[in-house]
Amino acid sequence: MSSEKPKVIDRIYTDAKYDEFLDTSYIFGFETHDIERKDQFLFALSLGYKMGKPTPISGKKKRQLILTKYLDEDDDMPLLYAIAYAESDDINYVSKSDDALNYVYKLAEEYANTGLSFLKNFEENCSYENYLKKFEKKIKDHLKTIDMNED
Repeated sequence: MSSEKPKVIDRIYTDAKYDEFLDTSYIFGFETHDIERKDQFLFALSLGYKMGKPTPISGKKKRQLILTKYLDEDDDMPLLYAIAYAESDDINYVSKSDDALNYVYKLAEEYANTGLSFLKNFEENCSYENYLKKFEKKIKDHLKTIDMNED
């Protein structure tokens, strides 16, 4: 019997089926190449969480998206901790224990997978000329509903 502690996840993965999309997506700045992988991950994570359903990575075909060491403790990790807390309602996941971090990273990975799925489908189902305008409209419409709900 081994009493080794589980290692802390050091990489965030996504389904391999998003390989080409991540490299050629216009939403993610294909033409300018100015959107880093970490920012792609955080955007997909946020969108996936908003959609409300984490999507586990299917099978063994996965792609490394980022190394966890690139997630800044002050700027990036609060988002991951907030999602883990909202999902579990357990403050223990907002700690730096190995088990807590593994849960936080795994959940973030699955929500990012959901966000990437949505973005890929969205971009594929829009014509080249208007997908950014449609995406911008979708975001603005959603923000309006948030503003209306706050009143």
